[in-house]
Amino acid sequence: MVSTRTSKRKSSSSKSKDANVASAKRSLRDISDDEAVGSDNPLILVPSRENDFNMKTWWMVDLVPVEESSLQGASALVKRCMRIHGWDETKARKVLASYSQFIMLKKNIQDWNAKILSPCYLVDQMWHCHILDVVNCCHDMMLLCGHVVGHNPDGALDYVAKQKRDDTTRASLEEHFGSYDEEVWDYSPDEASDNVNDVANQSEAEGAANEEESGPAFSDDTKIRLRLKWQSGEETMFKIGRTTPMRKMFNAYAARKRVDVTSLRFLSNGRNVGYDATPASWDLEDLDQLDCFLQQCGC
Repeated sequence: MVSTRTSKRKSSSSKSKDANVASAKRSLRDISDDEAVGSDNPLILVPSRENDFNMKTWWMVDLVPVEESSLQGASALVKRCMRIHGWDETKARKVLASYSQFIMLKKNIQDWNAKILSPCYLVDQMWHCHILDVVNCCHDMMLLCGHVVGHNPDGALDYVAKQKRDDTTRASLEEHFGSYDEEVWDYSPDEASDNVNDVANQSEAEGAANEEESGPAFSDDTKIRLRLKWQSGEETMFKIGRTTPMRKMFNAYAARKRVDVTSLRFLSNGRNVGYDATPASWDLEDLDQLDCFLQQCGC
């Protein structure tokens, strides 16, 4: 008798599990009648959204402060790039115009998997800022292109293939739009780094001249210690004068990391710190921390 009851309990438990599985499958089917559970086309759930824009008005920029409840539209993207990359409004709008051409080109050529076209450096930076808002970016691309547009973060590893995509992109921009913004598309972070070093060298030369004329340029420049925290958590200590441009510290840190200084971002409390900033201009005190991140590139 005992074994019979045990057998019945096991049978009842098994039936209950089968019922729960069946119920779960029915629930999944209710989400989309066109998707069969276990089919070759997996069910992908994206939160629904009623678009505030169409494919033309999405690109219109209005930087007047609005509630941050909606991150739709190019205005939010421009603000994010200005905050993260330290761009002014003029530069952000110029890059947006080139980003618009690039996205339309991806749609026209149907390059959904980043195998034909590549963005330039500045357009890629804006694209990354868009991708960071992953859900809105997915909806935006469906609105603008009718398709999710893929980004290959490892695309720059194959230099020859990347160069071919770059050439194809420029030729396609000429063909589809007649021209492109050379200031945006010809921008090179390596050249920018050279410009930064030129400014630093010029500043040092001016400082030496001032010393000859009237003594040390920063005779009363109190030095403080600043902690640079790498994205992995590693910390490096630097001593710097409170009125010394932080580009000198940034260049030294980039050399230690063996990377181009323009590939690094330095933030204080989430705000981008520029090359010409000084500890004094940011009200930094002894042992304050700056966060450092390596910017992504690819495609």
